[in-house]
Amino acid sequence: MVDRISPSGPLQAPKVGVNPKDKKVALEDPASEVQARQQEDILELSKEAKRVQEVQNTERLRQVQSQVNAGFYNRPEIIRETASRILRLVFNRDITIK
Repeated sequence: MVDRISPSGPLQAPKVGVNPKDKKVALEDPASEVQARQQEDILELSKEAKRVQEVQNTERLRQVQSQVNAGFYNRPEIIRETASRILRLVFNRDITIK
């Protein structure tokens, strides 16, 4: 909403982080401000979360080992799908093997 119009145009709200008395402008670029905050962020997992993650990884490894032993990964369709996914990762394109 415009409160009044001056010869130079409508009034504008002051920029965030700018002190009108100071000629310096603090972080006009919002992306720079976000990057600065992201560099300070830290994520720490609790011991319990690390233990749960380890249990889940161990269970998944057992499941894959069981599938290997049963011959699951020897099926032609599984070999094709695995190869396609590897090629997608390497070449960053959607590649389908027939």
